[in-house]
Amino acid sequence: MDNTTKVQRVIPTGEVLVRVENVSKKLCKDLKKSLWYGIQDFSKEMLGRNRKTALRDKEFWAVKDISFALRKGECLGLIGQNGAGKSTLLKMLNGLIKPDAGKITMLGRIGSLIELNAGFNPILTGRENTYINGAILGFSKEEVDDKFADILAFAEIGDFIDSPVQNYSSGMRVRLGFAIACHMEPDILLIDEVLAVGDHGFREKCLKKIKEITKECCVIFVTHSMRYIEEICTHVLLLEKGTVLHGGNDVEEGIRIYDWMALSEEERAEINKQREEDAKKALEEKEKEIRDNVKASPPIELISCELHEVGNPKNISKFKQFIDIQLTIEFKFNKIFAGYALGFFITNEQEVNVLTSRSELFKKEVNNFDKYSFSVIFNNILLPG
Repeated sequence: MDNTTKVQRVIPTGEVLVRVENVSKKLCKDLKKSLWYGIQDFSKEMLGRNRKTALRDKEFWAVKDISFALRKGECLGLIGQNGAGKSTLLKMLNGLIKPDAGKITMLGRIGSLIELNAGFNPILTGRENTYINGAILGFSKEEVDDKFADILAFAEIGDFIDSPVQNYSSGMRVRLGFAIACHMEPDILLIDEVLAVGDHGFREKCLKKIKEITKECCVIFVTHSMRYIEEICTHVLLLEKGTVLHGGNDVEEGIRIYDWMALSEEERAEINKQREEDAKKALEEKEKEIRDNVKASPPIELISCELHEVGNPKNISKFKQFIDIQLTIEFKFNKIFAGYALGFFITNEQEVNVLTSRSELFKKEVNNFDKYSFSVIFNNILLPG
């Protein structure tokens, strides 16, 4: 039974183009056993029986219980160490192999570049292979004619377009394959690490093209280059031994975990040791900063003190008799207190205390660096003498 469904139709904006539901795939380490298991599975399918999901001798899970969904405008980066299951998952998405469990649904045209020779007949020319690929995707000869000039210009292989593909270098095959895949208006574009064989200029050109076409399709991109993942991907799926280690739209976190996995045990231990030392040093510096601030600052610091006539905000130092005076004080706490009271006193020219006032205790905790202010109005306080 084919667990991959492909639907060819016009795709509404926002609809899921790729849906992967609990997909798993077994592979076998022994070639002879693999061929025998393949015959058994094929026979069961022909008889309408389901495949066994349990592992048999020499088998292992290349992909295990993977699920995700992708919409138009999204680019998924498939990352992981060699043998993580990236290429196996990509081949299932392209229909080259079938999942042993789960379901894959793909909507619309699928353009793919997952192997250097995939989709090419080596004895045919590049031109002939271009028209064959177009026909497979449902394009007429006239439609391919309209796109052919753009494909040839992007591939930059010149007169070699009329040479057999078997005579192409790996870089030329990638150029033509990518040009065909991205110019045939795919709804879904699958790209494996094959771009790594191209020269730097062509890789940058491909990345720019991927950004452009992602607006009208969704892209699944396998690469070991974290710069590419960071630059073009909206989502990331990090695989380890066939299982999902990290998935979602937090691309930075996926890259961070991937970089950490790529380190040796010795390198990880060294980084952890350095992190502990840095954290200890930062804590000591913070504690020193707090101690220095406490030493440099009084527990309570006066910010401003203003005297002015009531109704006149101008700050003055001399007052006439028989007027109302307003005192406004702003201050801050440089340490934590469980409560506080406000008070002041006034002295004459001989520094004799002539007036003292104090509030009740405010049983309210104040925090470090909290600012407060209070105002007092003296009614007709300045009398003769």
